[in-house]
Amino acid sequence: MKTREERIKELHRVIRDRILVLDGAMGTMLQKYELEEKDFRGERFADHGSDLKGNHDILCVTQPEIVKAVHMAYLEAGSDILETNTFSGTSIAQADYGLEAAVYDINRDGAMQGPNVEATADLARAVSIPVIASGGVSSMDDLIALRDCGANLNGAISGRALYDGALDLKAALAALKS
Repeated sequence: MKTREERIKELHRVIRDRILVLDGAMGTMLQKYELEEKDFRGERFADHGSDLKGNHDILCVTQPEIVKAVHMAYLEAGSDILETNTFSGTSIAQADYGLEAAVYDINRDGAMQGPNVEATADLARAVSIPVIASGGVSSMDDLIALRDCGANLNGAISGRALYDGALDLKAALAALKS
């Protein structure tokens, strides 16, 4: 694995050569699925007292496979960088739906769905820039799967899992060195 300085140097080189592409409008892509109220609710919020249709961030909790499909579409279209589907994952925004108490879950699930190892490996094989798995890394199993995916990944980013204690940094570093 390259050092941080080597990765930054490589990123600067690539940025000089071309523009990096960030994924696009998540809400627009999700609207193509023509989801109904029941789809937004899922099982967890089936009896919730407010309408949830249009709350795209709650789909991280109730329809994670659709969120992953949108991310895959952006990768297939040539995106270099993907964001989580948590733009409105704040208590202020979720108050519109009476879901202030679900903000933590939205952000947790949006960031810890598990990386799409296959797509990340495919991307790393297809491009000449360093690829860092960002978002979704929530366990030691995720890190090991990324390490063993057969592609030359330059790193992985994990935040929430470290904060929540689901991933031990010392154990993770030791496992990745082996």
